[in-house]
Amino acid sequence: MLSEKLEDIAINIRSLGAKSDGTDSTQAFIKAREKSKYIFVPAGVYIIDSLVLQEVVLFGNGTLKWKGASSSFMLELKGHCVIKGLTFDGNASLQKPINLPAIKITNANRTSIKDNNFNNFHSKIIVSDVANSTNVQVLFNKFENCGTISGCDVITVRSSDWTITGNSFRNIGAGHCVRLGLYDYDLPTHSVKRIIISENYFRDTKHVGITCEIYSQNILITKNIFESLHQAIKCESSRDKVYDITISDNIIRNIASKTSLNLSATKIKFINNRCYNLAGGPFFGKHFDCSHNEFYSSGSKNGGVISVQEHSSNAIVANNLIIKPRYRGIVLASGTITGNRIINCPDQAIRFSRSSLVVNNYIDGAKEGIVLVSSVSNSVISNNILLNISDTKISFSENNSFQSVLIKDNVGAEVDDLTLR
Repeated sequence: MLSEKLEDIAINIRSLGAKSDGTDSTQAFIKAREKSKYIFVPAGVYIIDSLVLQEVVLFGNGTLKWKGASSSFMLELKGHCVIKGLTFDGNASLQKPINLPAIKITNANRTSIKDNNFNNFHSKIIVSDVANSTNVQVLFNKFENCGTISGCDVITVRSSDWTITGNSFRNIGAGHCVRLGLYDYDLPTHSVKRIIISENYFRDTKHVGITCEIYSQNILITKNIFESLHQAIKCESSRDKVYDITISDNIIRNIASKTSLNLSATKIKFINNRCYNLAGGPFFGKHFDCSHNEFYSSGSKNGGVISVQEHSSNAIVANNLIIKPRYRGIVLASGTITGNRIINCPDQAIRFSRSSLVVNNYIDGAKEGIVLVSSVSNSVISNNILLNISDTKISFSENNSFQSVLIKDNVGAEVDDLTLR
C-alpha cells in the first residue's frame, strides 16, 4: 500500500529519459530529484555512477547497476533518505576490484535502507561517514554473491545508533559482512556506540560475520544465525578501545577458524548462545562474562572450548553446557567458574592458572578433572561433582602454592585423590 500511494506522487524515472538499454541513466535521476523528493524506479536495469541524492525516497522494483570500469562511487546518500525494494548490481565482471564504497552514507541521519537486494560487488558496499550519520536503519536486505576483496566490507558503520536487523548475508568473499568502528587513519577519532545487530543470517562467508574494531562500544549482537563462516565474531583491540559488547541468544555453527569467536576486547558478555561444531570456542580478554551457553563438539584441538588471554582477569564462566569438546573444556587464568556441566572431555575439563573460585561444576567423563597450574594460590575448589575421570581428578601441575588452596566437599574427589606433580 505504501508503494502504491508513493507511486501516485512520485516521478517515474523513465519519464525523464532513463532507459534500460545499457546507457548511463545518472542524469535522469538527478533531474528527477530536482522535480520531486519521491523517485519511482520501475522494472528494468538502469546504469548509474557517482550519483548524489539528498533527502530522497527512492523505491520500486527496478535494478540500479554500477557503471562498468568505474573509478568512483555508485551512489551517495545525504540527509534523511529512504531506499526501498530495489536491486543493486555491482557489475563485478566489468569492475576492477577497488577499495571504494559503492554506496556512501554522508550526513544522512535517520536514513532507511530496507527490502533491497545487493549482489555482484567487487568493493565495499555500504559505508558510513565518521560520526555524522546516526540512527540509520539497514533492514531486511539480501546481500549475496559479493566477491568482496580483502579489506572490503559489506556494511561499514562509523557512526552511532545504527540498527542492522533481518538481513541475509550469503556467499560473501574475503571481507567482513558487518564492520563496526574506525579505521586507523580515520579522523576525527570518535566512538561508534549503541549499535544493534539482530536477527540477521550469515552463511557461507570466507572471512568474518561481524567485526568490532577500534572505538566500538556498547554494542548488542543478538538473535543472529552464523553458519559455515571462517570466523563468526571478532572483537579485539590492543588499546582497550573496544568494550561493552553483548553477544546473546545467537546460533553459531560450523565455523572453520581456531579463532571462531575472537572476543579478546574488554568487557564482553557472551550469554545464552548455542554453538555447534566450532573449530575454536570463544577466546576472551579482560573482564568478561561467559554464561548460560551451550557448546557441542567445539574447541580447538590444542586448547579449550572457553579460553582466555594469558593475563585475563575478572572473569565469570557460569552455567555453561559443554558436550564432547575437541580437547579441553574451560581454560582460564583467574575468575569464577561455577555451575558448568562438562561431558565427555578427552583431556582436562577445567584448567586455571591463578586465584579462582571453582564451585558447583559437574564433570562426567574426562581424562583429568580439575587442574591447577603455574602460580595458583588463594583459591577455592568446592562442591564440584567429578565422575568417570580416567586419570587425575584434582591435580596441581608445576605449582608450589597448593597449601593456600581450599579444597572441600567435592563429590568423587576426596582429599586422598589430590595429585601433586
